[in-house]
Amino acid sequence: MRVSLVALLGCIASVYGAFKSPTGSNDTTPMQVRLAYAGSTGMVVSWNTFAQLHNPTVYYGTDAAQLSHNASSNISVTYPTSTTFNNHVHISGLESDMLYYYQVGSKSGNVSTFKASRPVGDSTPYTIAVVVDMGTMGSVSLLMSFKPTTRLILLRKD
Repeated sequence: MRVSLVALLGCIASVYGAFKSPTGSNDTTPMQVRLAYAGSTGMVVSWNTFAQLHNPTVYYGTDAAQLSHNASSNISVTYPTSTTFNNHVHISGLESDMLYYYQVGSKSGNVSTFKASRPVGDSTPYTIAVVVDMGTMGSVSLLMSFKPTTRLILLRKD
């Protein structure tokens, strides 16, 4: 089988480009946002960016139109083989079982939600899901098939 040098170089450039920030894009754009419960009244919000952040910030509140609180940190770390920085912010003082709206990095862009942990000792049944491979994204995503009662979704990276 013959492979031309031009085709091979094009393939390498395409793969290499997939791991670099797109030209002209904002290197601080949040991606791969994830959540972790931090005790009964806390949440850790983590995300990746192509650039290191000096003050990673999460804006949050109980009203999507008015994110009246914020939490920040100085945690924006990477490792030698990574092309992105991992940013982590710990939010504390949340009200148990309350739905919160949040934005990562700035007050512009997508507003997402999380529900704070239930109070300690609450034994009301709930559903969790463990997902190993997300498959496709968008309206046909596996996430779209979960019932509204699903409380927690655990994802394993591919």
